[in-house]
Amino acid sequence: MADGYIGYGTRLEYQESSNWILVGKVGDINGPSMSRDTVDITHQQSPGGYKQFLAGLADGGEVTFTINFDPSDSTHNQTAGLLKIFSETQPRSWRIITPVGTGTTNEYHAYTFSAMCTGFEMKFPVEDKISADVTLKIAGAVTQGTVTLT
Repeated sequence: MADGYIGYGTRLEYQESSNWILVGKVGDINGPSMSRDTVDITHQQSPGGYKQFLAGLADGGEVTFTINFDPSDSTHNQTAGLLKIFSETQPRSWRIITPVGTGTTNEYHAYTFSAMCTGFEMKFPVEDKISADVTLKIAGAVTQGTVTLT
């Protein structure tokens, strides 16, 4: 077993009908940034004067990523890509597929979740590439599983 892995080769995909679509020209991917609320149940007789808590609701958090924005890329544009997805009000299925195999031929670890696109910030710098920072808000749980790529 390795002591660590490089993220190069990670895939970000969204589901369109029954097909998984690979988002093109993705740079760094951050998240899911999962968290859990706590409920303070401290009372006057709490043992030792310490606060007491219950686990509250979990939040799948967000996934953020940067793309080398290309308006002619079908996974970026307003016809079928991320700009179209940004205008949608219902979550859709997404998955992050790691470059780390399971040991079985063509099988990789994946994180699947339902999310809405809540942010799309385009950047047009003078001395750098045109890009966009994209934010997905996860609606529900993130599940870990495996996928087979051909």
